[in-house]
Amino acid sequence: MQTINSNVKKIRQQKKLTQDFVAKKLGVSRVWYNKLENDEVAIKVDILPKLAEIFKVPVQELTQVNDSNYFSTTNNNSQIKNIANVVNDNSEIKELYEKLLNSKNDLLAEKDLRIKNLEERLRQMK
Repeated sequence: MQTINSNVKKIRQQKKLTQDFVAKKLGVSRVWYNKLENDEVAIKVDILPKLAEIFKVPVQELTQVNDSNYFSTTNNNSQIKNIANVVNDNSEIKELYEKLLNSKNDLLAEKDLRIKNLEERLRQMK
């Protein structure tokens, strides 16, 4: 059965990109990315614009499953159904979305650093 995840794998292979390359561009581990391509983890909507940018294809190409858009065939919620199109078609929204995504990534990196610092302090206290 064709899924968005298998479509991502097919496009990556057509573009002759390695899983390692794509994983690094996304800021995830190659193991996690491999699981994504093999339908072991669900693909999140927020990753689609990043993948589209890496592959240099429209988001809609990633969501084409069985000759129709995945969101229009599997989800009745119109906001979710059209999010990929809206993000891809509107440069201002795409820019804002990317800023929010970067902010989220910065906060996660800061959280990870704080955790490492706390772990180091705990080790020192022992």
